[in-house]
Amino acid sequence: MAEDYELPERLVTEALLKDLNEGKIVASEVGATIPGINAEKQQQYLLELTQEYSKGKLELDTFFQAVAAAGLNGDISSDLMEAIWLVWLQPGVKQDELGELAKECIKKGKLSRRAVMELGEVELIVAAGQAPNKLGLEQRERKIFTATFYKQDKYNLLREENEGYSKLLSLLLSGGGLQQQHVAGLTRDLKALIGAFKLDPNRVCDLVLEAAERDEAGVGNWLSLMGLFNKKAPMEMLAMKFLHYQQDHSHLAAGEDEGSSAKQQQQQQQQGKPPASLYNLAAAMIKVRSHDQ
Repeated sequence: MAEDYELPERLVTEALLKDLNEGKIVASEVGATIPGINAEKQQQYLLELTQEYSKGKLELDTFFQAVAAAGLNGDISSDLMEAIWLVWLQPGVKQDELGELAKECIKKGKLSRRAVMELGEVELIVAAGQAPNKLGLEQRERKIFTATFYKQDKYNLLREENEGYSKLLSLLLSGGGLQQQHVAGLTRDLKALIGAFKLDPNRVCDLVLEAAERDEAGVGNWLSLMGLFNKKAPMEMLAMKFLHYQQDHSHLAAGEDEGSSAKQQQQQQQQGKPPASLYNLAAAMIKVRSHDQ
């Protein structure tokens, strides 16, 4: 039988709210005029203050007076942002007012811009005045994501990647199907190649999926290597493989001679029809993901 969970005693009581609003409690440089708010209770205290502010029971100036009176003069940025974020998520809350609270906290040095950007929802970041609009922030986020995970070093491509990918292909194609007992060794070798030759992990992931597609019996062993890569990368690579078959590639054969017309006709017939092996790979990946959840 589960033990009863006791809620912590409220720190921001009705009596305290009344004294704050009536100006009976003020901050002092000598020490805290609201006793008992230590580091352990700081997060709860800020959350309750933010809740009362969102209900209209505290004015902005009184909110900061309550923070100062409790002696919270250190770095409270993370705890304060988490409090604002938690109240922001509650239904029926006036989010515009919470945005104004965040703005004032930043102006008074109680809240850092970094904490807002790291912990806040997109709408909260915009309401706090740290981004011009939601669309612009999402576009910037996509650019940063692309630069972080997909940007390639062109100098490295010309100098070292050829040797690295040659070794990678030799590793993936050697020995036929992948057996369970060889997975650990292959994982170690892949890490070594990516690190030594600074190979693009997304391209390596794509080649591993190619090998998995061609080894129906050992596809599960190949997919156990996906933990080396970004969690979203395998599914994104698979989607691009299917998309490839839906695109029109007829322009690539425009300069070929008449002898290649039969080949061109065969390509056109296959267009839009992914091979069965690709569907088998997709099914195996879905199965693996369902087991991981």
